[in-house]
Formats: sequence, C-alpha cells, structure tokens
Amino acid sequence: MSYRNIFILFKSLGLLMSKDMFPNKETGEEEINLTTLAIVFFLGLVVLGGLYYFFSSGNGSISGGAVVNTNSFITDIKEDYFKEHGLLNSDFSEGVIHWNSLPEGEVKLELNMKDYHSQSQSLQLECKAEPDKSCKLQYNKKEGSSFVDYDTNNLDKGVWLGTNNPKMATLNFWYKGCTMAVYLLTLDESGKFESSPLEELSNKCSDEWTFLEDSKTLHDTRAVGLEITFPPNSLLLIDDVNLVVR
Repeated sequence: MSYRNIFILFKSLGLLMSKDMFPNKETGEEEINLTTLAIVFFLGLVVLGGLYYFFSSGNGSISGGAVVNTNSFITDIKEDYFKEHGLLNSDFSEGVIHWNSLPEGEVKLELNMKDYHSQSQSLQLECKAEPDKSCKLQYNKKEGSSFVDYDTNNLDKGVWLGTNNPKMATLNFWYKGCTMAVYLLTLDESGKFESSPLEELSNKCSDEWTFLEDSKTLHDTRAVGLEITFPPNSLLLIDDVNLVVR
C-alpha cells in the first residue's frame, strides 16, 4: 500500500465525517448516523491493516526513521562473491586494504614485518578502548568502505559478500596473542540479520602461532560477513585468513 493510497483513504474519512453531509433536519444540528459510523470504522480497519501488513510482511522495515526495502537490498548483493575468489588481501600483502576497525581512533591497526606466519607480514591489532568496551575488526569487500555497526545498520552493501544459497561456511586463520571472539554474519533472502559466534575460534590465547578453524551450517543464506572482537589493553596478530562458502 503506497503513501498516496493511505493519504486518499484518510482524506475519504475526512469527507465522510464532514458536517455538511449529514444535517439533522428537525433540529438543524449536524448528525452522523450509524451507517456512516460503520463505514468510517471499516475504512479505519482497512488502513491500519494495510500499514501492519506493509511493515511486517518483509516488504519493508524501518531503519533510522526511513523505510528500507530489504528485498531490493538483497537482490542488489545477490551475486556469488566466492565464485571468483575468496577474501582479498587475506595475507595482508597489500597492507590493511579490505580490513577496518572500531572504535575509530582506539585501535592501532598496522602490519608486523617481524612476526608473521607466512612471509612477509601479519596484521597486528592493539586495542586501546576503555575498560568497558571492546575493539572490532571487520572484512570489507570494498577497498574504501568504513566499518559498519551491525547493531544499528546492517544494510550496507560494502561489507556483505553475496552467496548463492550455500550449505556451509568454513573460516580459518593463524593467530598469536590475546583472547578474541569471532562471528560469522549472515543475511537471508528476506533481509533477516544474524550474528553467530564461531566457538572453535573464540576465547583462545596463545604465545605461538596457532591455526584455528570452524564451520557453520547455513540456511537460505544470501550474504555473509566476518567480524572479530578483542578486549581492551590487548594485542592480537592474525595471518592467512581464509573463508570458504560452499
């Protein structure tokens, strides 16, 4: 139901309730009979029902005060990202391109040219956030995209990697340093967002380079994303990140 149609319905309600349409011939005062009240009540139900259906059927959702057509969004990112390649710059040979961090200004994101798993660098992350906060690392398919806060906005084409209804996602990488939590982010065809922790990759800590891998079964998944969180006052090194979706 379009906003134009909703406007027309409300305008019709106003006309039905016009004082000039239902005068009381005996008293000279305006009066609305029961039939008119029934019509007004019925049209009101139609309007409310149409609004409820529009915002609950998956055709639209409210985000930041604006209407977002999630079906159109999913169509825009439906290409199969993993058909041509995996994660770009997964060994950090091109610096920090495709990798973003949050909070801005509180994460020291740089290459470590002396300590790595495969030559000749690893990604080093140092979290300088407040004690009650955590730092996040996110993969972005666009080189110049910024970090997306999924708690408030997950409809951003820059971070999502389109898939073609895969059955399984497997993430592995080498790491050294502090404990962390790793999340696989997914969108289904209707635009429903889900953040799933990968238990085998989380809550680990090692002074040596260690290989980690975990998989997650997928259902009706049209796009995936990757996010790693780590605590304040901590140091984390990662290398050779690989995400396989099949």
